[in-house]
Amino acid sequence: MTRDAHRADVHQAPAYASLAENDEVSTVLAYPVSSRDGDSATAAPAGIADLAAGRRRVRLILAGLPFGFPGPAGRDRALAAWERTLRP
Repeated sequence: MTRDAHRADVHQAPAYASLAENDEVSTVLAYPVSSRDGDSATAAPAGIADLAAGRRRVRLILAGLPFGFPGPAGRDRALAAWERTLRP
């Protein structure tokens, strides 16, 4: 069932993004990640895809967001990864 729910999310994201007036749109699908997963929770987002949605280009980012960090260094790594990912 979880896989089907994720599939529906992936189909909905470009559909909603295609409603924007911009020629290029970024959308993020974020799922919670347990802080027990340690450094995997501070890694860069899992995937980025560029898709066509009508006449628009949609940048789809799939990511896990941690519930907490293993410490300040982990938090800083996560923020740096997100800043790199979200830059156009």
